[in-house]
This record gives sequence, C-alpha cells and structure tokens, in this order.
Amino acid sequence: MDPADVRVIIATVPPDDADALAHSLLERRLIACANVVPGIRSHYWWEGTIEHGEESLLVVKAPRALADRVVDAIRERHRYENPEVLVLPVEGGSEAYARWVGREATGRPDDGPS
Repeated sequence: MDPADVRVIIATVPPDDADALAHSLLERRLIACANVVPGIRSHYWWEGTIEHGEESLLVVKAPRALADRVVDAIRERHRYENPEVLVLPVEGGSEAYARWVGREATGRPDDGPS
C-alpha cells in the first residue's frame, strides 16, 4: 500500500468514551492504529454561544477504502449531536507503515491478528 492510500481520521470525543471507541474500531478491523490524546480543552461555537469542554482527541489510521466506514462507525457510537470527524489525506511517509496499515485494517473482523 502506498502512503497516499492511508487516511488519518481525527475526532474529538468525551474522555470517558475514547478508549472504548478506539477498541471498537480495532475489533471491527476498520483501523490499524488508534492514538488517544487526553486533556484537550476545546472552545467552540454551539447554538449561538461560545462553549468550552474537556475532550480527548482520537487519531486513527486506516486505508482510504475504509475511511467512510470509519467515519460512519464513529458517528454511530458518538454521543454528540454533531461530532467532529475529519478525514485527512497522507501525502508521504513510510511505505512499510502504509503496508502495515493495509494488512491490519481489512474491514473484516474475522481476520484476527496478523
């Protein structure tokens, strides 16, 4: 797999939900890797008011072909009405890492660990 075929998907999530969401995506083999960055302090507009909140940043890596399924899976499990979920293209990087992402994130939960 070429690095350009990898996608980095980020989402802000309630801190108590981050690890379970990452694990769910891994079990479904939609992603190869998840990083949970705790302690994010978010400031944003919501329904005409500036809001503030504690969140975690979920950063996951998946093949481009699975990106839409990852977004859907995050939205299904997310408790926010309008969760931040962004898909970012990869322009370069380690070809060996990209191949690993492609091997591990198959979209078929029955594949088991490699």
